[in-house]
Amino acid sequence: MGAARPDAGPAVAAGPSPRARLARLAREAALAAPGVVGLSAGPGGLLVAADRGDAVTGVSAEARGDGRFDIRVGVVVGEPLPPLQELADRIRARLAETAAAQGLGELLGPVEIAIADVATPAALAGAEPAA
Repeated sequence: MGAARPDAGPAVAAGPSPRARLARLAREAALAAPGVVGLSAGPGGLLVAADRGDAVTGVSAEARGDGRFDIRVGVVVGEPLPPLQELADRIRARLAETAAAQGLGELLGPVEIAIADVATPAALAGAEPAA
């Protein structure tokens, strides 16, 4: 009988999962878009993709039965408002491009961009609203 191998346990993948990688790419795509000043987890804090002790706030990535992931991003836009459909299309296109470049394009399902909030210039400057 041979000696037990110390590495005979189940293999644990190193690094973030494909779901978490897509969530991070979605965050980066949204934050790079002109007019986006932040991300929001939305009402109830549901837009969060957690993975191995790390979390991407403002993005959810749900597994689909076909092996792809539905992505939802809650963006906070600044005033003046950018054209919202163009903004959403730009975020989707950038996400599709970066996901494909990183070998994740086939895992990307539908991408929903939700306008979670509008930040006024006063809010962005940290000023208290006038009474």
